[in-house]
Amino acid sequence: MVYVSGVLGLRWSEVVGLRVCRLDFLRRTLTVAETLAEGEGWLVSAEPKTKASRRTLGVPSSVMDMLAEHLGRRARPDPDELVFVGPEGQPLRATNFRRRIWAPAVEGAGLEGLTFHALRHTAAGLLIELGAHPRVIQQRLGHASIRTTLDVYGHVLPLVDSAVTGQLGELLESSRGLTAASGQDTASAPVAETLADQG
Repeated sequence: MVYVSGVLGLRWSEVVGLRVCRLDFLRRTLTVAETLAEGEGWLVSAEPKTKASRRTLGVPSSVMDMLAEHLGRRARPDPDELVFVGPEGQPLRATNFRRRIWAPAVEGAGLEGLTFHALRHTAAGLLIELGAHPRVIQQRLGHASIRTTLDVYGHVLPLVDSAVTGQLGELLESSRGLTAASGQDTASAPVAETLADQG
C-alpha cells in the first residue's frame, strides 16, 4: 500500500478500492476505476470523483512484483476481490488501519506525524524531481486541472531548480572542455550558437 500510494500517487480511497482485475501484470499497468469511501459508518464503493481520476498508470516492475507476491499469498483471489484487505478479508477502514497498522509503523520508523496522504505528495515530489512534465504529473495524480497540480505540489519546484542549476553548470563546463579541445577561445560558443539558431 505504501508503494502504491508513495510511487503511483493513489489516494487512500483509490488504494483500498483497488480490485485485482484492475492489475494488468502482462502490460504492467494499474487502472483506477473505483474507490471505497466511508460515510456515516458505511463503506461505499463508487466511481472516481472526476473523469480525470479514472486513469491507467504504468507501474515500475519492482512495484508490480510486490503486488504479485502480495496476491500470491491469497491463493488466486477472485478478479473482483479487493487487492488490500483486513485480516479476515474485509475491506479496510481508515480509522482501524491508522490505529492498528499505520501509527505503529511510522512510530517504529521514527516518522511520527507522517500521514498516509503524505505518500501522495511523495509521489508528486518524485515525479517533479525526475523532471516529468506537469501534464504527466497531472495525469498520473488524477487531477482535473493542471492548476491544482501546480498549486498543491509547486513547493517542490525549488529543489528541482537547484538541480537544474547544477546541470546547467555541468553543461557549461562540458562546453568549455569541447571548445578548448577544438582551439576555440570562448566556452560559451555552443550556447551562443543554440540561442542564435532559435532566433
